[in-house]
Amino acid sequence: RPYIRNGYYSDPAPAGDLPGTKINTYYSVDSYHYWEYNPDLHLYYRYQEINDTRDGEEEYAPLVDRVTGAQVSASNVIVLFATHTFANPYDQEDEVYQIDLTGSGEAYVFRDGVGILARWYRTNADQPLLLTTLGGSPIYMRPGITFYEVIGSRSYADQGEGEWSFRHDSP
Repeated sequence: RPYIRNGYYSDPAPAGDLPGTKINTYYSVDSYHYWEYNPDLHLYYRYQEINDTRDGEEEYAPLVDRVTGAQVSASNVIVLFATHTFANPYDQEDEVYQIDLTGSGEAYVFRDGVGILARWYRTNADQPLLLTTLGGSPIYMRPGITFYEVIGSRSYADQGEGEWSFRHDSP
């Protein structure tokens, strides 16, 4: 039986980091969304694209779980930057990515309306990710659902007034 490290969890929010109340992710003209923080419930709520952006502006609606009828929410939202490659030209044409989640990379952790600059580490494919501050200290997640978003290592982030924007850059 493989040894699996536990995560770190804590109710109190970390102090001293940047506001993170809205998280926008633009993966492609067909896939874009945002999370918005509700401070009363300590949850981020997901809003999803309702059309592509080829001929128009971005439009959103709440993303609803078809089983429960509730809007999708998470206590923690984590954005990971990881290497994306294509196995062959057909995969590239269809945008079927091979994503490498071993090693380490840039990350951003959002919890309790706070954005934390981070690093992710994963020693083996059968082990969970470890998230640390840039100084190497473990990052404590809020108990509850954690949603991971994985974008390309060449992607970029922008931040201002509590709103973060991430734009995926394909290989």
